[in-house]
Amino acid sequence: TVLKYINNLWKENRPLRVALIYNDSEYGRAVLAPAKRYAKAHGIKIVDEEKVSLRCLDATPQMRHLKQKKADYAYIQETVIATATILKDAGKLGLTTLFTGNFWGTERKLAELAGPAAEGYIGVMPFAIWSDRNVPGIQLLKKINRKYHPRVQFREPPYVAGWVNAAIMTEAVRKALGMVNNDPNQVTGTLIKKGFESIKDFNIEGLVTPVSYSAKDHRGAKDVKLVIIKKKGRLTAITGWIKTPPVPKAEMEGKE
Repeated sequence: TVLKYINNLWKENRPLRVALIYNDSEYGRAVLAPAKRYAKAHGIKIVDEEKVSLRCLDATPQMRHLKQKKADYAYIQETVIATATILKDAGKLGLTTLFTGNFWGTERKLAELAGPAAEGYIGVMPFAIWSDRNVPGIQLLKKINRKYHPRVQFREPPYVAGWVNAAIMTEAVRKALGMVNNDPNQVTGTLIKKGFESIKDFNIEGLVTPVSYSAKDHRGAKDVKLVIIKKKGRLTAITGWIKTPPVPKAEMEGKE
C-alpha cells in the first residue's frame, strides 16, 4: 500500500528509488518478497536493503550506506525503538530520504523517542486512531477509558488494535457456540476456527473496515489508512481507507 501511494505521488521523469529497512526475523523479512514483486511490476527501483535489529540503538553504519544509495523513500519494517534510532541517525547524517513504515513502528511514542526527526514520517494504519473523533468505536473507547483510567488522555494505536482483536475473537467464539446450541462444553479449537472462518462483514464500530474471513483468506480487514507524524508527535490521517493489493495465491497458501 505504501509503495502504491508514493508511486502515485511520484512526478519526476525517472523511476522512484526505494530502500527497504528490516530486522532479520520472519516478521522483518516478510516485507521483502512482496515489496520486490510490487516494485518490479510497477517500475520502482529497490536500491538498497538494510538490516537493523529490533533493539538497535545506533544505525549510523546502515544510514551511511543508505545515504550513498540516494533512495527517494525508505520503508521501515521494525518496531518503535529501531524506527526511532533509524530516524534519529538519518537526521544526524543529513539524509534527504523520506521515511515510511509499518503499523508497529507508527505511534506517538516514535516522536517522543526520535524528536523532530520523526516529523513527516508516514506509517501504515489498519485501525482508526485516537484523534478520529467521529468514529463511533473511538467514542466508545474514550468513554471506557475515562471511566477506568481518567488520568490517561491518549491511547496509542496498539490499544485500539487490542480492542479490535478481542472483538473479533469474541465474535468467533459466539459463532462457535451457535454451532453447538450454546453449550460451552462442546466448543473446541476446531470449532472456534470454523467460527472465525464464518465471520462475514463484521462491523466493529468503524475501528476497522468490515471484517471477513474464509477458509482460504485469514486477513480479516483488508483496508488501511496512511498517517503522518506532525509536530508534537500528532498522528494525522492523510488518506481515507485504501484497499490493500491482492495477495498472490502462493503467498496465501504459505508457499512463499
